[in-house]
Amino acid sequence: MTPSISDLPTLDAVRDTAGWTWPDAAGSCGPIPDLSPATAPRGKTVLRCDWMPGVALDGHQVALPPDPAYAQDVYWRSVAVRRREAWLLKGDIIVEPGHRGILLDGEPLDLPKQIATDTARAVAPATPSTAPPDPGREAFVETAILFQHVWEGSFFDAFYSLHPRLCEAADLGIDPRIPLLVTRRFHGHAVTRDILNAPLAAGRPIVVQDYGQRVRCRSLYLLDPYRFYRPHWDRMSEAIAAEAPPTAIGPRIVLVRDENAKASRTTRGYDILVAALCAQGFDCVDPGALTLGQQKTVFAKARHIVTENGGALTNMMHRREGPLRIDSLIASVYRTTTFQVMAAMYGHDFTSHVLPSRRTETGIEMQLDRITCEAVLAAAGGTT
Repeated sequence: MTPSISDLPTLDAVRDTAGWTWPDAAGSCGPIPDLSPATAPRGKTVLRCDWMPGVALDGHQVALPPDPAYAQDVYWRSVAVRRREAWLLKGDIIVEPGHRGILLDGEPLDLPKQIATDTARAVAPATPSTAPPDPGREAFVETAILFQHVWEGSFFDAFYSLHPRLCEAADLGIDPRIPLLVTRRFHGHAVTRDILNAPLAAGRPIVVQDYGQRVRCRSLYLLDPYRFYRPHWDRMSEAIAAEAPPTAIGPRIVLVRDENAKASRTTRGYDILVAALCAQGFDCVDPGALTLGQQKTVFAKARHIVTENGGALTNMMHRREGPLRIDSLIASVYRTTTFQVMAAMYGHDFTSHVLPSRRTETGIEMQLDRITCEAVLAAAGGTT
């Protein structure tokens, strides 16, 4: 017999199941980043350091979750002032493998106090290695732009933390002959080829840092642009050529994951919601099965998206005009603020449905309940 909404558990039933973390007891997703001014270290030239208001002050309303602590996280992340900086390091520079840090003239570069953003750990882990370099595992490049991030394997973070650096490099007039220093892991990512071939890359050479390999250079550009800066996102969208998807897809879509992606995040009962939405005229879409150009075409005309929170929501950048409602299922143990803030940047209507969840050996498991399912379906009935 086909599962139905009545087969989903009530919240009280889930409450009696051991191991679940509850939406009203999940705690904050993390502190607001410290945005105190930076102090330039020896060997560092500041190319740019400026500030701008938070995206919520651009005239768009922030869609806040019902939970007060979670709402506070989203609100302050939205209205916090944003800083962008760019530096040029000069000296004997070593970029450690595996995001273990940067050495400048033999000393670890202590960047967290200077790159006061939520992605500082990408270039400044707490304990960089000070061991002498292994001659057999060291490469040399005269100068480069650091194009690495600790979460670079994520579809979203490629656009959030890396692609804006291409915009920043162009805005600063950095010589297009200066290469991007990327990791072997990122170079093998499914979307990397599309990102680096896009017009924004301006044909820059690529230097690949191999696994376990140190890279030594005499100068290194560190770019820390605004993460939520609408002009950059518009340029990124424009740089991706639209392509027709394999089959026609309408403006109301429910996103699903392939079996490999499900290992990291899965929702019990999501198949019931997907089936009910499709019965209401939604199209089921696996973004991972589409090229970037095909994803652009699908999301550019979307009017209602239902999803388990994940990187594919990055594609909301293609919906630059017109209304868009997003209903996102969010794990109580990982209450991200990222896509709520991004939605505020575009003026999209974002609803957070926080579900009971627990961590597993491979990722996060959520449990969809009957009330949440009915709320999403009711919202779906109001869109066309």
